[in-house]
Amino acid sequence: SALAPPTVSIVPTGAGRPQALDLGPIESITFAGWHPDGRIVIEFARPGGKPVAYLLSPDGRNPAALLPEGVTLRGGNLMSPDGSRIVANDVEGKLVVCTIAAPACQPVPGASDREAVAGWTADGKSLFVYQGQVVPTQIDRLEVASGARSAWKTVRPNFAAVAGLRALIVSPDGALA
Repeated sequence: SALAPPTVSIVPTGAGRPQALDLGPIESITFAGWHPDGRIVIEFARPGGKPVAYLLSPDGRNPAALLPEGVTLRGGNLMSPDGSRIVANDVEGKLVVCTIAAPACQPVPGASDREAVAGWTADGKSLFVYQGQVVPTQIDRLEVASGARSAWKTVRPNFAAVAGLRALIVSPDGALA
């Protein structure tokens, strides 16, 4: 039997019915999240295509390309607190910060190869970054403008993590999830 193609629905947390989004044929969904103004951020691949990130209206309409070609979203809590920027990975996998109003990206100074993003600080000036392949995992604050880095916290799993940590998310107020 063939698997049904992926679909995307907005599901209310209270009363109401799920609303299916008409995005056309989708092969895979690689990222989904919310912009602070209620718009939807979603990255998906069409059959035979590469992932492309879009910004959609709150009702799932009017998709607009969010990132330049080849730039992808990896991780969680990637949107800056004010919604003006999003952190992504360029075609080489290096961290870049992209503006939302006019899609353009700049490398993050001081970012290391294979580094992942766990979130933004509340002031939108720094990222929480880590290398998940290393346990215990050191989380650093990395200033987006200068590349200045400072140690923030170390995460030690309760159980052995043979391959490291898959994902960390830090809220802007500094809480780990």
